[in-house]
Amino acid sequence: MLLFVVVSFFVNLVTTAAFFLINVGDLHPAQFFSSFYFEKVAFISGKGLDGKPLNLTFDFVTFGAFGYCQGAASEIQSCSNAHIHYTMKDILVLHQIESQFIPSAVRGFSKITVLFIPTVCVAFVAFLLAALALKPRFRKRWIHVVVTFLSILISLAAFLLTLCVFTVSIARKIQYERHLNTSGAEPNVKVYLGPALWLTLALLPWTAFGAVFGGFAVCCPGRISRSLSSSPRPEDVRVQVHTASEKKAEGSPVDGAHGLTAV
Repeated sequence: MLLFVVVSFFVNLVTTAAFFLINVGDLHPAQFFSSFYFEKVAFISGKGLDGKPLNLTFDFVTFGAFGYCQGAASEIQSCSNAHIHYTMKDILVLHQIESQFIPSAVRGFSKITVLFIPTVCVAFVAFLLAALALKPRFRKRWIHVVVTFLSILISLAAFLLTLCVFTVSIARKIQYERHLNTSGAEPNVKVYLGPALWLTLALLPWTAFGAVFGGFAVCCPGRISRSLSSSPRPEDVRVQVHTASEKKAEGSPVDGAHGLTAV
């Protein structure tokens, strides 16, 4: 039972921390927070939609769950305010692309990221219950049932988030490169998928493992406890072998004596 509690605590701890990092990505110019973005648009050279050369004070933009950041020379300079549905109005080139060419389903990228808020809340509740179960007096079956149910919800949310975010990110990547690149020798923009996207993808099998393990912990702890209690311990086996050898040693002369008398 203790093994189930420890593993459940560790799984929910990692899940909560990962979803938290995804939520705070691109909300602050600090390098730690700005490292967790879904997509990065890097401007190299070329012209905008109006045919004029790109004249930007930054050379890349990163997109997070609830905001975006701008930077130059691999350093973040500023980040937008946190919004559930943010737009590219302050970035004229990207705003033109989104308003003219990108479909609304792809343009509303940050609309789907609102699902991260309830997901991280559910993961945090599951983590608290798993931490509570570390104490022997709270190691109850109902706690494991609730944690398993929450783990299943997290796993389902991770699947939906992975499907939506990955699909939309790929679609935005294709649209940006198609409409921002010129016909010159070198493209003027490159679009990269960010760490937050791959972290969301990695959470899919991780949360599924947590849900399956939690269900196993709920259904099978009684059988495992009975099997462990019924199996002999090494100390008992050694005592039985020692006792049997002593009895055999004591009984050998007697058997021999009976044999001589009989003859």
